[in-house]
Amino acid sequence: MRVSGWVAVLGLSACSALPSNACTTGAESRVGCANARTVGRVAAASSNGFSTTPLTCSATNATDQASCSDSGPDHTFRVFLYSGEKITVTLTTQAACSGGGTWYATLKLMTGTCTSSACSGPVYCNANQTTVTHAYTASQDGWHYVMVDGASASSAGTYNLKVALTCKNASCDC
Repeated sequence: MRVSGWVAVLGLSACSALPSNACTTGAESRVGCANARTVGRVAAASSNGFSTTPLTCSATNATDQASCSDSGPDHTFRVFLYSGEKITVTLTTQAACSGGGTWYATLKLMTGTCTSSACSGPVYCNANQTTVTHAYTASQDGWHYVMVDGASASSAGTYNLKVALTCKNASCDC
């Protein structure tokens, strides 16, 4: 019997190899795709999911997507997903950098090959929001990018980002 047959009989995954840095949350700068902060699979799959509350006041406009209102300062995160795994991403803006009220953000999800400023596979864009939640099921193995962006050049501030992962198995292969 071929190896792939044994994989199926034993109920094992024939997925892509999990990158060594996919299980733990990183400390990358979040500037553009090339420096996307890794969201660890273990943290994202925990009962509370991965959550962070940074601010974009001193960030730059490193990533833009055609036909998406996203010309403000941005942060980029990445999570490794196997095909069929689901993430639920929630973005809530808080205080604006200008000191008054809230600010309007854009939530983007992308897949594929990423350069310093862009990814090849945009899959979601929701602009001009103060709160947005989106569930996404991966159609391929690989890194998936979550971007928090200002909807306009002057849109920046504190935000809360939550990423909840539903893995194919209890250990998330970590």
